[in-house]
Amino acid sequence: MIPNSMEVGLEKNIKLGELLVKAGLIDGFQMNLALSYKRHWGGRVGESLVRLGYITDEDLHNFIAKQFNLPHIDLITHRIPEDVLDYIPESKAIEFCVIPVDRVEIRGTMHLVVAMPDPTNLYVIDTLQFLTECWIKPTMASAESITKAIDLHYGAASSRRAKFGHPAPTSPIPDRPALDPTDEEWQPSELIIKRLEERFEKLVRILLEHGSTAQVKALIDLL
Repeated sequence: MIPNSMEVGLEKNIKLGELLVKAGLIDGFQMNLALSYKRHWGGRVGESLVRLGYITDEDLHNFIAKQFNLPHIDLITHRIPEDVLDYIPESKAIEFCVIPVDRVEIRGTMHLVVAMPDPTNLYVIDTLQFLTECWIKPTMASAESITKAIDLHYGAASSRRAKFGHPAPTSPIPDRPALDPTDEEWQPSELIIKRLEERFEKLVRILLEHGSTAQVKALIDLL
């Protein structure tokens, strides 16, 4: 379904239902019924429209991706390289409802392109960056299409490996001992350090610009 954060963002300026009517994807009668459904059962307008069968989940995602100017991928026609699938184990793909679809070079750095229902979900993006040790470039797809793609591509990859006698890799990264934070030789990856530094700097700026005197003093004491 459509992430709440996206739908809320749309409704700050103009109601999602009105945008859909204007685009000709639904009519005014369907919008009013969806609003009544929402008031009675809760949720959001987009969810109500999908549950009532007035619009498909895929069409709604395509529409919102266009409104937010977000990249969107058609998982039905897109061919996913098998080695790209190796970056994210099937169990994690199912857990986060994501699927890796490609690798691209951006300003000299390789990024892993990952389809997800909510490209604004920083928790999922950060977790995937930690697991894969790759920068993640999110692209939008419906949860339904991602689930089907997981079943199709991971199942096909497993079948090919079984046929040709190749074991399924757990990660594209070479095997290594489990990390022990108490080990003097253990060091966090540069990617994680950079992410932490960026977040800390952002927190400092926010506190200095908007925080209370007590909050700023507490920050200085920590430093």
